[in-house]
Amino acid sequence: MAKENIENIEVEETENVEEKEESKDSTKEKEATISVSEMKRRIAAEQKKFNKQIEEMKAEYELEKEKAKMTKEEKKSFELKQKEKELEEYRNKVKKLTLTSKATSVLAEKGIKANEEILSYVIRDDEDSTLEAIENFKELIDGLVNERVKESARQSAPTDSRVNLNTDNETVNKAEWARKHRIIKN
Repeated sequence: MAKENIENIEVEETENVEEKEESKDSTKEKEATISVSEMKRRIAAEQKKFNKQIEEMKAEYELEKEKAKMTKEEKKSFELKQKEKELEEYRNKVKKLTLTSKATSVLAEKGIKANEEILSYVIRDDEDSTLEAIENFKELIDGLVNERVKESARQSAPTDSRVNLNTDNETVNKAEWARKHRIIKN
């Protein structure tokens, strides 16, 4: 009996292993089939990345070539200019982050949830122009919202003056019903 249990367990284990292998094969087949357009898109993306790398390497090569021709003083001057450029880039990044933070908080105060798209519209070169752009954006949004509300609040005039006003489901003219139920009569 113990021998039969061991054989059953071994058979079950081999079946489980075979099922797992089959599922892996079917998964690989699903992953392996890619449409032609998807493959073209992938190739184009890789080609674009490769071309970008080539351009960067060419620029770096030209820079090194120019440096080789320079004297010590020219190299120092060149490196100083490079450091100044780098410093300016960092300053611009910090300035942009500061303006983004300020714009986000001002928009939140005005009840607007800021996302990248909104921030790209309102962030300008300095704080004053950014705040002015936020104010203009807020006025624009308020105007559009008010226009939408007015548009949705308008009701069209009834086209038929007959309305079911009686309890016995007879349709009568409003004017007739009003005359019939008038308290003060002329």
